Amino acid sequence: MLSECLLTDRVAIVTGAGQGIGAATAALLARAGATVLIGELDAEQAESVAGSIRAAGYKCEAHGVDVTSPNRVRELAAYALARHGRIDVLVNNAGYYGKVPTLEMDDASMDRMMAVNYKGVQHCCQAALPAMIARGCGSIVNVASMAGIKGSSSQASHYAASKGAVIALTRSLAAEFGPRGVRINAVAPGQVDTQLFRASIKERPERLPGIVEAIPLRRLGQPEDIARAILFLASDLAGFVTGQVLSVCGGRLLA
Repeated sequence: MLSECLLTDRVAIVTGAGQGIGAATAALLARAGATVLIGELDAEQAESVAGSIRAAGYKCEAHGVDVTSPNRVRELAAYALARHGRIDVLVNNAGYYGKVPTLEMDDASMDRMMAVNYKGVQHCCQAALPAMIARGCGSIVNVASMAGIKGSSSQASHYAASKGAVIALTRSLAAEFGPRGVRINAVAPGQVDTQLFRASIKERPERLPGIVEAIPLRRLGQPEDIARAILFLASDLAGFVTGQVLSVCGGRLLA
């Protein structure tokens, strides 16, 4: 199949790939031919995902990485270059979510959200871009959110703001580094059936039918839905696409 050769002989870093969208993305990119390096805060979880990918016959490594640490992120990029000689794809999926009523929000809550969701993306881009610039090619895909486009009314204004910052960063870096051959895009998932989503509705599970009803395609997204969009943007199929935010939300933004 075409999808199985889209990233042949390429090296991809996927952050936050211990579960959910990140794990699905790491597996799909590996099946597409890439050597995948998982950068995940929970090293044991990362190795579990990487092990299952290797058991299926594909190439994947696990690395414990905190994206809020510029030094640790640079170490992963340096390792990729030393061990594999290149960085072709970076998927910035590592993220954090939390609910705090706006009038009760303190600096610690805001700082934590921005440290992971915005600064973490910035750190990873800064670490990977030099290698891509040196080769005159590369693709970065940032995982934003539908909340970054339309905002949030679910006591998560700081989350929406952090994802809005990711979208602005994506467009800015695309304009800055497009002339150097690097494409930078984002995906904006809607409601995806992950552990994070299930946790967000745990206190009011009766909301689920209404959430699904508001999605024109009448179902929750699956991690694989987002992974396929990421693969497209990471591959040469999107060779003339940069600075774009691809909403993968089942049409929810139409409502």
